[in-house]
Amino acid sequence: MTRLRSVVLSTLVALAVLPAAACGQEGATPAGPAASTGPLGSPAGASSTPASSPSGPAGPPSTSLGASPTLGTPGPGSGGVSNGVLRTVKAGEVTLSAYMGVGFSQYPAGDGIRRKPGLLVEYTIVNHGQQSLAAYDLVPADLGSAALTEVNPEHAWVYLHDRSLRVSKQAFDTAPGVDFAAAPVTGIRPLPAGGTLTGRAWAPLPPKLDVPGKNFASPGGRGLALDLFTWQFCVQVGDFAERGGPVTDRLAGPLAAPARAPGPGELLCTVPGPLPPG
Repeated sequence: MTRLRSVVLSTLVALAVLPAAACGQEGATPAGPAASTGPLGSPAGASSTPASSPSGPAGPPSTSLGASPTLGTPGPGSGGVSNGVLRTVKAGEVTLSAYMGVGFSQYPAGDGIRRKPGLLVEYTIVNHGQQSLAAYDLVPADLGSAALTEVNPEHAWVYLHDRSLRVSKQAFDTAPGVDFAAAPVTGIRPLPAGGTLTGRAWAPLPPKLDVPGKNFASPGGRGLALDLFTWQFCVQVGDFAERGGPVTDRLAGPLAAPARAPGPGELLCTVPGPLPPG
């Protein structure tokens, strides 16, 4: 009788242990989140994702596309942006992916100790189409000259648009009634079919108005509002064959093309997001 009682007790103990062991195995290997697609796998339109890691957006590898070697800049995910957010927008066959946050400028070279943090964008432009395009993203310091000399590849215009701060790499039309002896030019980079361009844009914090002079049809007259809460990044991308005139190919500098305002669908802009405190 005593032996039978021992067997029954042993059996009960074993049955009690088995469920506990099974629960411990399930908790040790929890199922992870499903893999998410990169910016190029997302549907057309604008999206934003917190940039919690320095990994850059998916897409074809960057290629050298004719810009001067001194104009090379690190692409998105290089670690220059802090507290950044990834925003992606697709227009037609072009995708713009931009890491937007706070960071330091790299130009002009030298005197890095005195640099102050500002609005920093590290961006990638991908041409999925079959036509060669031109990115108007080499913005001169002062639009109006008929030749490009030194170009800061991080420079972008800064102005107000729909009560949001816009940091934009683009050109503008000449103001009505203004005639130049020679057509003013801006800097462009070729973006062939299937090609990729990377670049950076930087603007100071607190933001300051930065637009061409009164000879151009730019939104500078309104200034900047004091209660700005959002900002966006834009870049002009147009058909290379329809850039409006001949390209001046300087041996030691960027390509130059006649300045013109973006046509319909040529200005790619991220959705506005919160403006970092400055």
